[in-house]
Amino acid sequence: MRFSNLHTHSTFSDGDFSPEKMLQRAIAENFVSYGLSDHSDTPCDQSYCMKKAQYAEYLAVCRELKEKYADRIEFYCGLEKDFFSEIDYENFDYTIGSVHYVKCGNDFYAVDDRQSQADFIAKEGRGDPLELAKRYYANVAEHALKGKFNIQGHFDVIAKYGAFDDENEAYRKVALEALDVVLENGKLIEMNTGAIFRGNRTHPYPHEFFMRRIREKGGRMVINTDAHHVDAVNFFYPQALALCKQYGFSSVWQLRGGAFREIPIE
Repeated sequence: MRFSNLHTHSTFSDGDFSPEKMLQRAIAENFVSYGLSDHSDTPCDQSYCMKKAQYAEYLAVCRELKEKYADRIEFYCGLEKDFFSEIDYENFDYTIGSVHYVKCGNDFYAVDDRQSQADFIAKEGRGDPLELAKRYYANVAEHALKGKFNIQGHFDVIAKYGAFDDENEAYRKVALEALDVVLENGKLIEMNTGAIFRGNRTHPYPHEFFMRRIREKGGRMVINTDAHHVDAVNFFYPQALALCKQYGFSSVWQLRGGAFREIPIE
């Protein structure tokens, strides 16, 4: 089975390598398709994302790469669209919908940052992590209802640093309510291996409990590595496929020929 990766980042946002270097690694790994999905402009935090003024250049570079390597790989121009971003979806081949922040009053808290999580729990949650989970998953559900994105990004990213007990029933209830909204709105769900590459987790997003719910509800899985480095382009992909099969999935979905297609797991 030839692989595909649609969640990758370059120097246009917080990636370590140019778009072409990332694409070349996918070609070297014999990928059937590859998508660049740099972070959308996020007004609350400009430190990690692509600025609006860069969108035209980004799209132009993607067009050039698509043409240059057309005989070797299917290349797609995507974007990781944050909950707090405004974009024109029609400019991109696909989009990933992710939540990176929660807002309280005028304050924004990064949900995938250890210190920011701790600050929220202490100040806004009065020591209870569940308040952060409620805010985060409410944003996930709203994003799925309002956003036109194709793929749900790193569904349970707030569990990245172990602040949440995946076995806690109250946490699961909040998360499952949001997951059901995502599934009911037809979003593909990514199995994201990025946190394993960076040493923050030992298993992909979503947690096994959520994977089994996705399977029960007939959800569609996409395997992505959330690569910020060339060495992450193909990271943990065979293991992720094996996990999908273990959880009862017989296929994954890939972007091929300009459309998302169901590909049997071999």
